[in-house]
Amino acid sequence: MQWYLDGVPGARYQGTVHQGVISGNGRLSLPDGATYDGEWVNGKQHGRGTLTAPDGSSYAGEWKEGEPDGHGTMKRASGETVTGNWKQGSYVGPDEDKAQQ
Repeated sequence: MQWYLDGVPGARYQGTVHQGVISGNGRLSLPDGATYDGEWVNGKQHGRGTLTAPDGSSYAGEWKEGEPDGHGTMKRASGETVTGNWKQGSYVGPDEDKAQQ
């Protein structure tokens, strides 16, 4: 199923919708070229997913209520990669098991 988001001209969502709310697996494409592929709960990224920005940077990992939260990898447009733990959208540190090695 394909939906067009109210208030975001050119945005479209393809995936699962439950009682009119984005929930389940799907892909959101924004007019600037940004995309999110992954899990949704109550209209927010929640679970595992990948956000790719128009400049090619990306975050792949765990999401909670629309923000990176849990284990994930950010790849910047410059090529730099940061893997570790995220909390409410902010990087909080490397994986504990790798940091102890």
